Amino acid sequence: MRNIYGTTHSSTASVAIQFGTTQTNERVLWANMKARDGNGTPVYIGHSSSVNSTNGYELVAGAALPRDYRNGSGTGSISGSRFWMVASSTASQLDFSMGVDD
Repeated sequence: MRNIYGTTHSSTASVAIQFGTTQTNERVLWANMKARDGNGTPVYIGHSSSVNSTNGYELVAGAALPRDYRNGSGTGSISGSRFWMVASSTASQLDFSMGVDD
């Protein structure tokens, strides 16, 4: 397993972008996502480019979303290409860390 760390923000307001690993063959075992403390608007997390404020998981400034995709036997995962975020401001940032199966 290897870890991926980063920060992302949308270069265009209200346009969803992928974050983390965009490789469909990479499997994410766990992920931690956190909206930056100084964000003026929420960020929304989803599993496709159609994520928005209606169907996305809202993270207000300072809020975090830890996810463990491993099942009880430790073998579950999700495709690395299924991590998307959107915000109404290009200033809103999202920090993330992920455990990726090699």
